[in-house]
Amino acid sequence: MKITKMSILAVLIILMISCGSTEKKQKENQKDLTEFEKILSEFPDLKLPYTASFSDEGVPLTTDFESNVLNENYFYFDEYSDAHTVVGKFSIDDDFYGLVIFWLDFEEDNVHLLVFDKEGTLISDLQLAQEYRHNYTLGTINKDLSITTQQYSRVIYENPDAVDYIKITYSIENGEIIEIEREENFYNDEEDLSGDYKIIVAYAQDWSDTSEDWSWFAYMLEEKLSPYGIFVIGNAGKKAVLDEPGLYWEMDLTEILEKNNVGYYCYIFYQTGKEPLYVEYSIVDDTLERAKEYFGL
Repeated sequence: MKITKMSILAVLIILMISCGSTEKKQKENQKDLTEFEKILSEFPDLKLPYTASFSDEGVPLTTDFESNVLNENYFYFDEYSDAHTVVGKFSIDDDFYGLVIFWLDFEEDNVHLLVFDKEGTLISDLQLAQEYRHNYTLGTINKDLSITTQQYSRVIYENPDAVDYIKITYSIENGEIIEIEREENFYNDEEDLSGDYKIIVAYAQDWSDTSEDWSWFAYMLEEKLSPYGIFVIGNAGKKAVLDEPGLYWEMDLTEILEKNNVGYYCYIFYQTGKEPLYVEYSIVDDTLERAKEYFGL
């Protein structure tokens, strides 16, 4: 077939018209999008099934999304906004959008599923994954848009079989995340659970008026000592109670507090078969050294 200059020109004209038509259609479609949907277009699509992971890098949040969406729904997002990333988005029944967001604050890693309508109103929120001290949550969004999460924690650290878990299945209906099934398993071996209690009571005279240092010290003690089966708990007035599945311990603190003329803060160490020990409130390293001595670590 002989190709002439005229035929080449005709093909070029057709291509130009086609490109112009496509561009025009894209602009028209963009006009039909809400402002929220335009903001969402900057984030990647989420491939389903998706299992939450703390290693997902994600895409940093845009200023528009933070100011126009998140800060309208979450008062605490603004403080930690530099640590937020969007893992991905997906459409739900053409009327709602799911957005998976990862953020980190000083105590916990979080992966959340947020469901919005087309205007950017938050309809529901589900924690897909969390790593907080010795408690964990791991979740999966399935292809059929059902969601399964499993929350678990170790209750006896010397026994790897001693695990509590709660497995929950959710569906998304009209933007609402609804629980449809729950399975619970609480480890309960009386022989193991009646054993050696190791506890630190982080005492505060008034829990409603504690300092940031006190909270941080208590958190760090639990981080360092929980792998050894040591529980760090607070107090309720002059009483301390450990109440977890299969575990119960309580102590009246009145005598030890009065004996040591305790002021606002202190620590009280307890181990089954040993005399409780009063420890003055101090920095984490000093308290850890005293704990190693008392618990024989």
